Amino acid sequence: NLFSSTILTNCTFSGNSAGYGGGVDNLFSSTILTNCTFSGNSASNQGGGIYNASEGGQSPLTLTNCIIWNNNQANNNNGIAGASIYNESGPTSININASLPQISYSLIQSSGGSGNWNNAIGNDGGHNIDMDPLFVLPVNPSDAPTTAGDLHLQPNSPAINVGNNYAV
Repeated sequence: NLFSSTILTNCTFSGNSAGYGGGVDNLFSSTILTNCTFSGNSASNQGGGIYNASEGGQSPLTLTNCIIWNNNQANNNNGIAGASIYNESGPTSININASLPQISYSLIQSSGGSGNWNNAIGNDGGHNIDMDPLFVLPVNPSDAPTTAGDLHLQPNSPAINVGNNYAV
């Protein structure tokens, strides 16, 4: 995404690889993601799931009812916040807080969930969790690019029935 307004609903980004933003590279764009899943993506630099360039407050990103799990960035680091969502902070003289993702009702790896939120991920809009979503057949980000895997949720997944129905 470059200089655009994008709304994506009910989508899956899986098995992709890129230099920045294995799933999505949000650059100078207004992006709304609802009911989207990012898993098994890989970035050779930053942002295995999402790379959000917030230079000067130009990239508002909103996530609702999303799952971001098991993505990796440089050197197979998939257990860190930047592998899920990496926020490029831009010049320190500019207030970039408005550009940090607004995240609610989502399952985000390394976020800590709403009870112990990791601010490097973005702004906690509430009702977020950080637990294995229990995909039927997870995608290994080291295999990207690939079409393998089955991201349907197992019946005991913590992501079932915890979203916001009014967001759709």
